[in-house]
Amino acid sequence: MTNKTFFLASVVLLSYGTWLGCGEAEAPANEAIAVEPEIVKPKPGESVLIPAGEFTMGTDQQAPPEVAVPAHTVDLPAYSIDVYEVTHGEWIKFITEVDFRPEGNWRQFYSIG
Repeated sequence: MTNKTFFLASVVLLSYGTWLGCGEAEAPANEAIAVEPEIVKPKPGESVLIPAGEFTMGTDQQAPPEVAVPAHTVDLPAYSIDVYEVTHGEWIKFITEVDFRPEGNWRQFYSIG
């Protein structure tokens, strides 16, 4: 094989290899599409679940109110709580509009002032 033929064969093979490599790249099949999560604001009257857990209640600081000492760990079960605050005015309006009658002796836990 002469140098001219060898050179021509090399150019043809390199050109063919370049042509094969210039095809369109395929997108990965498992490519995940990022989706922004929709933020849903809670409506008045809805509640959320607070998971069970423990927290430190009280304080060990000097001269705190008597009911705040000593600091101690409290373990609470899971519970639900309203998303938004209910004012006394809203509560009074509710119980008068629907003639709500609370069950049990709730007054022992409630004091005015």
